[in-house]
Amino acid sequence: MNLHFNDIVDEVRNLGPGLNLILDILGQRFDVPRGSKVNIVLTNPQEMMFSVYHDLTRDLAIMGNFGWQNWKAFGNTSVSIHGGTTIEAAADLHFSNTYHWAIGAMYRVTPAWLLTAGFAYDTSPVEEKDRTVTTPVDRQIRYAVGVQYDLSARSTLGVAYTLINGGDAPVNQAGGPLRGTVVGHYDPNLYHAIGLNFAHRF
Repeated sequence: MNLHFNDIVDEVRNLGPGLNLILDILGQRFDVPRGSKVNIVLTNPQEMMFSVYHDLTRDLAIMGNFGWQNWKAFGNTSVSIHGGTTIEAAADLHFSNTYHWAIGAMYRVTPAWLLTAGFAYDTSPVEEKDRTVTTPVDRQIRYAVGVQYDLSARSTLGVAYTLINGGDAPVNQAGGPLRGTVVGHYDPNLYHAIGLNFAHRF
């Protein structure tokens, strides 16, 4: 599925002395008239997931997932500006498709209380040589725990916490003689997520 964004140019400024100098040397002008139409197209990653579930006992169950996501298509973005002339550009972030593995368990402590826990691993969508500071994504490891309470035979209330380790996300971004090279990594690169859920069966 593609995501389309449309807007109108109000003003273009602050191109920077480096870009202006290059355009002057090449004899080109970056002239975008006010009122020009801007179109941006992003491809939403497709995903396939295979899941298994098995009851070990009446109170304990285990599950597993294996998935694939098409981040390579998401990394190709097209931009077009329609004004006095048409300007078209395409950005390739050099993303790769990713794979996902996960295992989890659910344990019924009492008839009303359910405990959950899980572990997941996602491969990195980009290699170090192509990683940028604007999209510093790396492999991800997730640890999750949760609890669910049965309010009634039809309603449940739950809360879950997930710790996401985003990896070091090393960056070695070469910007040429004008911008230089950015080298580094992100440490710590942790994300905390808390989710609340309520379900009611009619």
